[in-house]
Parts: sequence; structure tokens; C-alpha cells
Amino acid sequence: LNHELLIEQPLLLFRCDERLFENDILFPCFLRVLRFYMSASRVFLLQKLKMSQSVREDQRGEREELTQSLIGTQDSAVVQILLEICGRFKNVFVHRLCCGHIHQMFIADPILTKLVHFQCYSLNLIPLAVREIPSMHICLEFVHEILALADISKRVFAIVLIAELAQQYKIESSFVRVELVLDVLTTLSRALSTDENLILLAKTVPSLGRLMCLFPEIAADIAHFLIRISAVAGARLATSATVLKTGTCFERRLMADVRNILFKCSISV
Repeated sequence: LNHELLIEQPLLLFRCDERLFENDILFPCFLRVLRFYMSASRVFLLQKLKMSQSVREDQRGEREELTQSLIGTQDSAVVQILLEICGRFKNVFVHRLCCGHIHQMFIADPILTKLVHFQCYSLNLIPLAVREIPSMHICLEFVHEILALADISKRVFAIVLIAELAQQYKIESSFVRVELVLDVLTTLSRALSTDENLILLAKTVPSLGRLMCLFPEIAADIAHFLIRISAVAGARLATSATVLKTGTCFERRLMADVRNILFKCSISV
């Protein structure tokens, strides 16, 4: 690696010895170096665009768009890698530094926040991100758009994210998004296949349980929905009685999760 190459490809910095990502002394230095080369790369790309004055007028707009797209891709990749570092390594100090760096990037470019969350990341990292990145409240402005996507994994991501945001930011816009979650789930329960419904619910039951505790005014509606889905899982279990089902099969796990959630919220099935 050399200076010129790092200006062109700053993500190469992450090819360093992984022990650095757990070192309280070296990791802050790494982030400063990363910040420098990301800034230098942005300047390099914009200067390269300026130097291409000989390009025809009809091509200039396309080149500008490609340059901005490349910058956005690099920035989103940095955020995703920093989040991945938080998931792989258990150093709390490093977690906070990563989240602080991401926060500064989100503040500098709010569109980056939307790009990263439309790409999604590990569900396990959502609580950490919402708790440690102060600018995550921006997600309340667009999370409903992720919920509207056809991809089930993105819908799951949106529901878990909304639940965490609602817990962190107890404001009106959070409640509006929570109500939307309930409306969307009710609609999807009629439109999707049984398999798709059970997959969607299996990963979101804990989040729905948290919403029941946070918003007692809609707890009964959520409980009714969970009971209905649990009944669907039970019916599917009954119809597949000819197939050997273990005590830990998918349907039984979902039904047990629903029972536990309802019990915690003091609602009897």
C-alpha cells in the first residue's frame, strides 16, 4: 500500500491486522487515518471530474452522477464495515468510537443514513446503532419506505428498527410508525402465503412484544394479531401431523414465543 493508492481506494485500510480493531489506543488513530483518506478520496474524485472539461455537455451530467454515486458507495461501505466491526468484536470502547464516527458521517450527509438502512445490516446490531448513534432519529422519516418493500427480510429489518426507535424516541412520529407496522402486518397476513407470514412473524415477535409494553393503547390489537398468527402456526402443525415434528420445530417455537410475549405483557391467550 502507498499514499496514492489509499487516496484512490481508502477502503484498503480495513485490510490491516484485525487486532487493531480491539485496541483502545490504536483504533482511534485508525479512525483519524480513515477520516483523512476518505476526505482525500472525495477531493481526488471531484478534482478528477473537474479536469474532464473536454467531455461533451450531455456526458458531464452522467459523469457527475457517477462520481457522487461512487462517493456514496464508499461512504456506505465504511458504515457497513464499522457496524460489522461492532458485531465481531466485543470491545465496548471500540463500539462507541465506531458509532461516533458513523454519527458524524450521518450528520454530514443525511442521505447516507437512508442509503445504509435501505441496504440493511444485521438485526443484532440495530439496538446498538439506535442506542449509540444519536442521529438515528433521522430513520423515522423514511423507515416506512423500507417497510413497504416487497422483500420480507427488509420488512423484518424495518419492524425491528421501528421497535428500537420507538423505545429510544418516545415521540409522536414513533407512535405513527408503530401504528403503521400493525396496519401493514394485518394486511400482509391476508395477502402473503402461510410460509411467508410465519417467517415474517418468527423474527419480529420480540419486537412486537416490546411495542405492546411501550404502547398500552394498542397492546390489545397487537395481542389479537399475535394470537391469530399463533393459531395459524397451530393449524399448520396439525395438518402436517403425518410428518415427524420435534419439540423445537419452527411452528412450535413461534407458538411458544407468542405465549411468552403475551405472558410477559400480562395478557392471557
